Order: sequence, then structure tokens, then C-alpha cells
Amino acid sequence: MRRATVDTSEAQSFEAVEPGPYQMLVDEIEDPGPSEVKGTNGTWVYFAFQDPALAKKAGRARKFYTLQGKGAGFFREFWKAATGEDIPIGATIDVDLDDGVGRPVIVQIGNETYEGRLQNSVERVSAAS
Repeated sequence: MRRATVDTSEAQSFEAVEPGPYQMLVDEIEDPGPSEVKGTNGTWVYFAFQDPALAKKAGRARKFYTLQGKGAGFFREFWKAATGEDIPIGATIDVDLDDGVGRPVIVQIGNETYEGRLQNSVERVSAAS
């Protein structure tokens, strides 16, 4: 018989929370790369619940933001909410992704089904007051 010791003292259950606005922090912004679906250059942004009980229950939420094309407007909105920096329309500029990490934001969480299980989805990000 094969045995293993499992330590769940720091485990997260990744349960879906009720849809609505949540105080969260920008927890991580991945290095840019192509999306799996369209191949468009973008980045995954991860959001952590500020409430420790929710963080333990629900883990993190994430959203893929396109950095080029029409969808880049969504990254522009996220960036302004997180950093206050307004990226002008019609421009090509470099931003330091680390400037967005650790910033408080309000995230509108929704629910979607993935592989038969309800999970959290990021619908909208706005500036924390």
C-alpha cells in the first residue's frame, strides 16, 4: 500500500463566491505572451481577495488582458483603475507591469462554469476609493 501525508493547513478550496464587488489586490501580473485562443499578445492578471477568509475559501481570480488590437482598451481600463495612469488611445507605450502589483482595486466577480464546476470570473475592475 502506498501512502502520503497531505498537509492542508495552507490549502485554498477555490470555491465560487457570490457575484458582486469585492475589495481585492492586484496580486500578480504575468510576463506578456500570446493567448492560447487567438495568439494575441497579452498578460494574465491575478487578483487576491483582501478578506483573509474569502482568500482561503476562493483563492485568486484572474483575467487575461490583451495588449494589442481592439481588446487593448480593456487593459487600458484595468491599468487606470489600478495605477491611476491613463494610457492614451492611439498610442504605443511601455508600462512597468510591476507598478500595478499590490494595488487595491474593486473587482466585480461573476460566476461561470468551467469543466462542470462553478468558478469565479473577473467581469470588471474599478479603482478602489
